[in-house]
Amino acid sequence: MPRQSARTVKARGAFTLVELLVVIGIIAILISILLPSLAKARNQANQVKCAANMKQLYLACTMFAAEHKDHLPRLSLIGADLDTDPDPKIDELTLAANDTSLGSGQYARISFKVGALWRYIPGRDTRAKLMFCPSDNGEITRNGIAQSGDTRNFSYSWNAYINVPDDVSRGGTGGRMMGIQLGRVRNSADKVMICEELAPNDLWWDLYSTLDGRSPGLNTDDWPSGRHAGQKYIGSGRQADMNSPEYVRYLDVGRGNHCFFDGHVAVLSPRQLMTTPQGPNYFHIPSSVK
Repeated sequence: MPRQSARTVKARGAFTLVELLVVIGIIAILISILLPSLAKARNQANQVKCAANMKQLYLACTMFAAEHKDHLPRLSLIGADLDTDPDPKIDELTLAANDTSLGSGQYARISFKVGALWRYIPGRDTRAKLMFCPSDNGEITRNGIAQSGDTRNFSYSWNAYINVPDDVSRGGTGGRMMGIQLGRVRNSADKVMICEELAPNDLWWDLYSTLDGRSPGLNTDDWPSGRHAGQKYIGSGRQADMNSPEYVRYLDVGRGNHCFFDGHVAVLSPRQLMTTPQGPNYFHIPSSVK
């Protein structure tokens, strides 16, 4: 039997242009099939990681309460720059501080140096990772109004009713006071403590603006996130047009994590929080709870 030449073997081992195009087409089809599944898996992984962040923050809150007669730490609002506060006792009263060191417009930052929870969470890098959801894409704060140099570094905020009525943040005359007692929150499995907010600008969550006799109604400054649905209308809740298809899709399709006062984390849609009878009840805690 005659031996095949090297030229013949090489020729038979090569791909034709048509064969290459077929292979490329098959690869493209496979990628188009796999990408949605991969994106869904990534979204689910980020949602689980985000829920774990909330669990750790909740645990730190309970550890704080255990050392302070069951009181939760109070919530800091815009303008509290505790990195330069000379009174170390403030560390026992404030959940975290807004960092204004980069200028007066840097309201959407918190300090990972000073804050009541940080003694239970060692390491600034660890604190920073716990406070930022892996699915957070850096949505603009304050109802979509961009400010120069806006560099938000956190994704979560806390139920505003944690601050007691006598606290200065709620118009009281008691100055900065400890938060409410954790054990006195009734129906703790139905009340949200930590919220995954859409572009938060402070640690205070008051979705319905009903604190202390204010006129009830949605507070557009504190909007729920829909980032865990993995859909492109992730930030449409900040749009002014609430009749737009994007906003309706955000309400129905969007998903966000919320940690309740009993420690469990639930994934809720913005509509569940904003436009259902149960919505206000997720957050409202009677003023008698101190």
